[in-house]
Amino acid sequence: MYAKYAREIEEIIKKVSPKKRAGVIQSVFVSLKNELKETMPSYDVFRENFMNIEYKNSEQSRKIVKYILAEINQHYQTTREQKIDFTNVNIEHILPQKPDKKWNLKKKDIKNYVNKLGNLTLVDKEINSKVQNKIIREKIGELRKSTLSITKTLVKNLKETKYVWGEEQILARQEEFAKLAYNKVWHIH
Repeated sequence: MYAKYAREIEEIIKKVSPKKRAGVIQSVFVSLKNELKETMPSYDVFRENFMNIEYKNSEQSRKIVKYILAEINQHYQTTREQKIDFTNVNIEHILPQKPDKKWNLKKKDIKNYVNKLGNLTLVDKEINSKVQNKIIREKIGELRKSTLSITKTLVKNLKETKYVWGEEQILARQEEFAKLAYNKVWHIH
């Protein structure tokens, strides 16, 4: 689809006078946008697939998760001034993959939801190394230091829920991300 429209624009540049070019190219973009809208899945299909997004221990998975979280972070930002530098930012599991004993959870109990996107945020590498596998109340002081909007929003929500964090909260946050992603982040206006 993109190649077709790129060729069309290339032809316009060759054949249409510079004065008329902008308007003709704009009409090509309108056609592209309409075609993209037609191929966009319904929210139900999008949601079903989005709810399956998880962190996996591979470079490709980490890149995809970072990209999605960064795009959601951009939505929370009030301006586009801050760009995430992934050489200094890590993915943080809010509920750790190997929880401290104070969590009162075993790895087998959390395996179905610990790697869900709803359990992840982005933080500076230094913050990430300090929070490790600690319980929420011990992590919160470090998480508050983050200037990333996605983590600031998480901290605010954790405070409102009195620092309760488990499967229900993780899946609810993933659902919230699905709605944001569909309606705001990747929505075709």
